[in-house]
Amino acid sequence: FSPEEQRAKDDLLEEYLATQRQLADRPEHCLNLGNYHLTRGENDQAESWFRRALVLDGTSIEARLRLAVVYDATERLENARLTLE
Repeated sequence: FSPEEQRAKDDLLEEYLATQRQLADRPEHCLNLGNYHLTRGENDQAESWFRRALVLDGTSIEARLRLAVVYDATERLENARLTLE
């Protein structure tokens, strides 16, 4: 990317993240934010967003699975197992 293209890309990403944060009273937006942080290796932030998604929708299978992935990545295997039960 050229410097201008990179700036535009960064601006769009920040706008997307800001929108997701504004809509974080819905579990799907919390999942989006958790997935973003998980892909960046930001496990603490990802865990927080996946936990919030579960507070908003305790039946969310995706939130449970993604939270278990965080636990696995941070070597909390018992937590991962319990999350999936």
